[in-house]
Amino acid sequence: KLGRQKIFYGDSRIFGPGEWGNTGRWTWDALKVSYKKGENFIDVFAGGTKIHDPEKISIPFDKTEFWGGGIYSHVEIPKVLSVEPFYAYKTEGSADYSKQLNFNRHWAGLRLFNNDFHRFVFDLTLVKEFGSDNGKRVDAYGYFVKAGYQFNFIPAKPILSLRESYASGGKKTDDKIYSFEPAYGAQDKYYGLMNITSWSNLDDREIVLELFPIKNMWVE
Repeated sequence: KLGRQKIFYGDSRIFGPGEWGNTGRWTWDALKVSYKKGENFIDVFAGGTKIHDPEKISIPFDKTEFWGGGIYSHVEIPKVLSVEPFYAYKTEGSADYSKQLNFNRHWAGLRLFNNDFHRFVFDLTLVKEFGSDNGKRVDAYGYFVKAGYQFNFIPAKPILSLRESYASGGKKTDDKIYSFEPAYGAQDKYYGLMNITSWSNLDDREIVLELFPIKNMWVE
């Protein structure tokens, strides 16, 4: 697929459409190559993220905010779990304000999840960030973990779970950059704060109750 497109996967923490806002966040001008067999797939893509200017037409691949790309894959282990390895790369784009930046950031990680393992629910994302930014090495990480149980024998079939969203932080005076920065996502999930807080310098713990009172209705 070649052209303007949204690229998002999984729980949107690594690659998300970024639609929580008046203009959205992540729209790509990219080339994406996909291979799929059954429920398993692997996608490889590269391109640029477009700038948001409501008064100008954005020519494809011109005046990008960032250049980059990634790999995202999904492997099903039947009745056990789903495994999603991923990699992302980001550097400065071609827009005037982006050219003043100087960085090369990489993210590599893994997501493991199952929404119904004998009524247990679990979801784990681990991601390591590395690279350089203005001469400083990047050494950061983040994780998201969820563990819960669904009570199917109770009306509304509630799921009670514990969650934690963590992203490392640091100080400007550190010799390395320890503050985790989201790749092309993390503006779609609500870390208990209606997304006022992004997945960066974050340690957020939650107790969550989900209810399904009628068909096609979900209450959290």
